[in-house]
Amino acid sequence: MTEDDVEKVFQQFHRGKNVGSVKGTGMGLLIVKNIMDLHAGWVKIDSDPGVGSQVSLNFPVVDTEVIIKNIADPTESFQDQPAFR
Repeated sequence: MTEDDVEKVFQQFHRGKNVGSVKGTGMGLLIVKNIMDLHAGWVKIDSDPGVGSQVSLNFPVVDTEVIIKNIADPTESFQDQPAFR
């Protein structure tokens, strides 16, 4: 992926310039990011154009009640929660 594509990869319907004839909707990594946000995690993308890309996911250890609360009210911040271990 180009640097420009990496910056836009979480935008709805964005598809990289190098996808060629590969079918897709441009929703996959946006869905992944939304799931990671709900779980107070993060997504990291490292890309070397012409070589390949690596997507890393980090799921923190969090009390499940905090996760359920965030799904019910995603406007609340995990940083305000004492449940991180």
